[in-house]
Amino acid sequence: MKDTYSSLARSLGIQRSEGFPGLIVQSDRVHTLEVVKCPPTHVGLGRVVIHNSQRDGAKRHQVVRILTSCGKFADAAVIGRQVLDNKIGMDFELRNSLGLNVGKKYSLEIRKLRFWGALRWYLRRRDPAIRIPALLASLSIGLGVVSLLIALFS
Repeated sequence: MKDTYSSLARSLGIQRSEGFPGLIVQSDRVHTLEVVKCPPTHVGLGRVVIHNSQRDGAKRHQVVRILTSCGKFADAAVIGRQVLDNKIGMDFELRNSLGLNVGKKYSLEIRKLRFWGALRWYLRRRDPAIRIPALLASLSIGLGVVSLLIALFS
C-alpha cells in the first residue's frame, strides 16, 4: 500500500514531508530555495525578497503565503531579487516563525494571496504605517455599506 501511494504521489508531482501529515500538491509553486538574510532596508516590514519567476505571479508589494514542507506558513509582501539564484531573503521574525535557518535550502511553496488573505495580512501587521490605513479603509467601507442600507430601507 505504501509503495502504491509513493508511486501515485510521484506521478502526480505530490511531495510529502516526514514531519507533516499534509501534502504540498501544487508542485509548480514549490521551489528549493536557500534562505539568506533580508537587506537591512526591508527588515521588520513583513517583506520577503525573491525573484519574480518564483513568486506565483505576485507583483512588487503584493502579499504571498510561504508554506514549508512541515506545514508552517507565513504571509509576507514580496520584493524582487535582480538575479535568479534560488535564494530567498527573510528577516529574523519571518525565518523564526517558519523555523528556517540562514544558509540552508528548503522546499517552499510560494502562493499569491487573494483579496481577503491580503486584507487580513494588512489588518494584522504590527507596523502602524500599514495597519492604521488598512483599518481606516475597512471602517470607511463598513460605514459606506451601512449608509447604503439605510438609504435603501428608509
